[in-house]
Amino acid sequence: MTNAPSNQELVEDVLAEAVAIGVGSVDARPREGQLALARDIATVMSPVGNDDAAGSGKGHLAGLAGVGIGKSFAALSNAGMRSAKYGERTLYSTKSLSLQAQIVDKDAPVVSKAAEKVLGKPFTTAVLKGWANYACMNKAYDTGMALIGEVPSSFPGKGSIAPLIAKLKRLPDIGKKQMDGFEFDLATMKPLVLWALNQGLRDETSGDKDTYDGAVTEVNWAGVSVSTDECVGVSVCPFAEMCKSDRARNRAAEADVVVTNHSLLAVQAAIGVPVVLGNSTLGVFDHIIVDEAHELPKVVRSQGEAGVSGRRMTQLVRLVKSIADEREQPVAQWVEDGYHVGELVQQELHRMFRDTSTGDIGRLTEKDDPLENTGDAIVAWARIASRLIKKPIGQATVAGNMKQIIAGKRAQAGIDSLIADVNTVRTEKKGVARWLQAPPLAAPGQQRKKSQSWYIAQSAQVEVGGALRSNLWTQTIEDPETHEEVDVSPSVSCISGTLPKNFVSEAGLTSKQVIAYKLPFAEAYDESMLFIPSAKNPDAVAALTDPNPYGGKRKFNVAKHHEWALDVMKELIDANRGHALVLSATSGGAKKYAAALEAHAGGRFRVYTQWDASSPRITIARWKEDPTGVLVGTQGLMTGVDAPGETNSLVILDRVPRAAGNPVDDARAALIADRMGGDKAAEWTARRLVYVSDACELLGQSRGRLVRGQNDRGMFAMLDPRLLKNHPFSYEESSRNDMMDAINAFGQKTTDLSKAVEFLAGRQDMRDAA
Repeated sequence: MTNAPSNQELVEDVLAEAVAIGVGSVDARPREGQLALARDIATVMSPVGNDDAAGSGKGHLAGLAGVGIGKSFAALSNAGMRSAKYGERTLYSTKSLSLQAQIVDKDAPVVSKAAEKVLGKPFTTAVLKGWANYACMNKAYDTGMALIGEVPSSFPGKGSIAPLIAKLKRLPDIGKKQMDGFEFDLATMKPLVLWALNQGLRDETSGDKDTYDGAVTEVNWAGVSVSTDECVGVSVCPFAEMCKSDRARNRAAEADVVVTNHSLLAVQAAIGVPVVLGNSTLGVFDHIIVDEAHELPKVVRSQGEAGVSGRRMTQLVRLVKSIADEREQPVAQWVEDGYHVGELVQQELHRMFRDTSTGDIGRLTEKDDPLENTGDAIVAWARIASRLIKKPIGQATVAGNMKQIIAGKRAQAGIDSLIADVNTVRTEKKGVARWLQAPPLAAPGQQRKKSQSWYIAQSAQVEVGGALRSNLWTQTIEDPETHEEVDVSPSVSCISGTLPKNFVSEAGLTSKQVIAYKLPFAEAYDESMLFIPSAKNPDAVAALTDPNPYGGKRKFNVAKHHEWALDVMKELIDANRGHALVLSATSGGAKKYAAALEAHAGGRFRVYTQWDASSPRITIARWKEDPTGVLVGTQGLMTGVDAPGETNSLVILDRVPRAAGNPVDDARAALIADRMGGDKAAEWTARRLVYVSDACELLGQSRGRLVRGQNDRGMFAMLDPRLLKNHPFSYEESSRNDMMDAINAFGQKTTDLSKAVEFLAGRQDMRDAA
């Protein structure tokens, strides 16, 4: 009698089958690092002391799984096994939409097929996005009626959609329309509204913004979608039976594996609301996989941001006026008071900024209250607004006026948000950074509009490990019989191609350290080249730097570097005959490169940018179909872009994507320094851990875009001479070493542009001769 295979053996069998199906060869085997990762995930998913039992092991894993390991197959093989054998559910979170799409459209179907073959049962997968990612029929109907100049009927329904579509089609394709204080271009708004309405009429469509292939701005998308704060609710909405957001949530509630994004997890971590985990609609999740895990703490910090300014008050006035009638004396008085208090807020913040500023940032001490004189007045004024909108919201509900109901909910959300932000920015709290932000400077010769001149009191959550641990990784429910709390915490596997040295503490994990897995494709890396131009001759130094007014070492000039880097890019791309991915540390740089390269191409190759379509997913797909194309973008393309082969045989990064000093990262460094003793050495080390580690993450991710398979070869061109040792303007040595470690994986290296061009041209000649 043979023993039944263990859970780990079952995971290995599912993974092996998935690799064979994915590669299309029965001889294909999991990679060494991939197999090790799958085993470690199996361990943290299993109950402690019994690897072959049901129930979450509540374990934590931080895994450094570089490009090419195949981490999604390793993770999904575990999810499939736990689903088939125990009925357990897994939440799989990613940062980028491109990786989310790859998992849902490509990886999960393969692993599910493998699980069915090995275990006799496939697993189901569903996508869970934020409510506003889906077209709202109620909002699209309202916007459509506004476009044709008609007043929405009370209590419309499904039968109202087809007549509206017919009228919209008769509208001109070009022109302008004024709606809700914004000017809309019919060339983009008309097709978007038609798409949204047609999505509602068809049961098989998702209404997902990511499936719309036209151009869409945030303002345009807001015309066909609502947030959870704005949604009137399925019990009230006349289009409830067509609600794409609700259907997506219901599909997720029934799925074995739910693929979501870091933003939803971050909201729950930041404010403690059960958006996903502990949500009664979505059900229990036994395991969490966090892919691109290095991004999660950053997203949590961004969700915890707050800001108060006079401008916030004018924005709230606009929201309240959309539901309350300004012709009524109490409303008119409230509006007048708002403008007055807003001006007082501006004056108070400006005065404090003058006393605390260093450049465009005003530093706040633990004793500073930036709204000492106006904070109570803001809160009192905002609470009056809640009373003013209560009656019109009730009237709109009785009349079935959906536009007014949405406006009322939007106004109430704005009121609640302002009150919360005032309380947050006024007082010092551990793990929260506070500062004053000056208005951005106008470009030379540009007239600054008054609406752009507001000073802002801001705050952001800095220490997020505790929030992740208490609001996400720890989950309890009440036993219905004993009424005692029961620990139902999921297992947590955080995996990424790059993880900072302090990731375990930053993510609130219980694991002791980051585990690094062996990289595949050693031969591909050995035969590929790293190019960093030397730029040591006097002309190059002059082209990249400015004299130091205090003498000594010349100062690197970022603006000059853009021009210099562009010339190098042109030579490299010409030698490679296109086939490139160009990444920039800034969006401004990327847009400049794209425009210049398009003019330079002269029809020899096409230039794509991450801003071309409604989502990077669509642009990347188009680029993949065009082997000679050049794709240009910024940090959004440094992760999740998977284009093996000659399509992407040249990856160019203009300079180290290193953030300038800022209050949030300074506060992160200060917290780390305090834990290390607080002396000068600790402060220096802490700043390296924050600023340099963040840069190393992006460098590693960018480098990983080149080699995606064992047959990939090419060049990674890092156009930042500061990474070279003993350069006239090198980075500080310890920081330079850390950053070089992130990209120093290639067997061939050069600092000579002519040799780089020769390498690329030689490869293309060999490709043409083959």
